[in-house]
Amino acid sequence: LSKQIVIRFSHVVAENTPKGLAAQKFAQLVEEKTDGMVKVEVIPNGSLYKDEDELDALIHNEVQMIAPSLSKLTGLAPEWGLF
Repeated sequence: LSKQIVIRFSHVVAENTPKGLAAQKFAQLVEEKTDGMVKVEVIPNGSLYKDEDELDALIHNEVQMIAPSLSKLTGLAPEWGLF
């Protein structure tokens, strides 16, 4: 019997925003498509990490997915500044 994989997905917007709804739908589809072997735990509203702290949390594997604003990624890849 395999152990369930849990992916912590942090974002900073409300659950009823387009990004929040997409994160919830993603979590639902992952659970369905993997027959429950993978669970995505969505943590909205910046309740776990604020926007400026999410990338560092991802790098240190404190969360496995983030959905930051693109401007937060320009320090990592200046090309994202285009957006």
